[in-house]
Amino acid sequence: MVCIGENIEASILVTVLLKEIGVRKVIAKVTNDLHGKVLEKILLVGAKGEDEIIYPYKDIAELVATKLVRPNIQEEINLSANHKFVRVSPPKKIIGKSLVDLNLRKFYEINVIGIKSANNDNVDFSVKPGRIIETGDTILAVMPSNMIDKFLKED
Repeated sequence: MVCIGENIEASILVTVLLKEIGVRKVIAKVTNDLHGKVLEKILLVGAKGEDEIIYPYKDIAELVATKLVRPNIQEEINLSANHKFVRVSPPKKIIGKSLVDLNLRKFYEINVIGIKSANNDNVDFSVKPGRIIETGDTILAVMPSNMIDKFLKED
């Protein structure tokens, strides 16, 4: 892992040296987009190879922006170009209703994979259709990215 603070030149040189000595997988932290573009020329990223470039400042900025725009979202992980795993506090419109009555899969294409109760640290991964959503619950689900805002919107 190449993680050399703000010294972009040192980061690039170390990355080149690691590839020259045959390191199969290099994970490099970058400080900005230009730094990332330079390392993309050196490393085999994505479908081309195993190397990885991490943009911590960009990732944190996206996380903070998400929390500001969508305060119900506790965690959001891209699974594909169109789907995300979300850990979300339920919007008020679904509190007090059962999963079967909500029919989340039909209306929002949500696949609920678990629910963490407010009064329990355990996650129930065998959620029953009659389970009532309560204030303080956390829903773990996979859903299309374009349905998140629709789901969170209060009617």
